[in-house]
Amino acid sequence: MECLQAFLWEKHQIQLSYSRVQTIVRYEMKTKPKVPRPKQPE
Repeated sequence: MECLQAFLWEKHQIQLSYSRVQTIVRYEMKTKPKVPRPKQPE
């Protein structure tokens, strides 16, 4: 969530608390923040 807070500030100058960002993502957007996992070496 910290990355989302930083993104919102850098791109849109919107400052929200961690809990507010979590509420928006989890309950209003009904999703979870996803990060791609690194590929396994073959």
